[in-house]
Amino acid sequence: MKTRASISFIRRLAGNTEGSNAVEFALIAPVFLIALIGFVSLCLALFSMGSLQFAVEGGARCASVQTTVCIDNASVESYIEDHYYGVDISPSYAHEDQDCGKYVSASFTYVLDMIVHQISIPIKVSACYP
Repeated sequence: MKTRASISFIRRLAGNTEGSNAVEFALIAPVFLIALIGFVSLCLALFSMGSLQFAVEGGARCASVQTTVCIDNASVESYIEDHYYGVDISPSYAHEDQDCGKYVSASFTYVLDMIVHQISIPIKVSACYP
């Protein structure tokens, strides 16, 4: 009799689908959230790279055209930092005269944080203005 009751209980339990949505959500939600956070972090890296490229282009233009504003390396770096709107980073700058004109470059390492794994992405941007 006991085995018949337990088999009946197992059959009733196997046919019960209440709570299956909660179990499926519990399995999928962590993967989805990690992917979402990684995607947002990647978007921030791309935005930072684009913003730094814009600022470096402006710094090269300033060094070439606005010689009263961008007098030396420190003023060019200050100009670039004022025109950079990305995440809070400390890039390294280089400013020199080359055949193409005033050459300015900046580089930094962005850490892509995906909660379970971190990836370091080296980013270097440069611009030359005649």
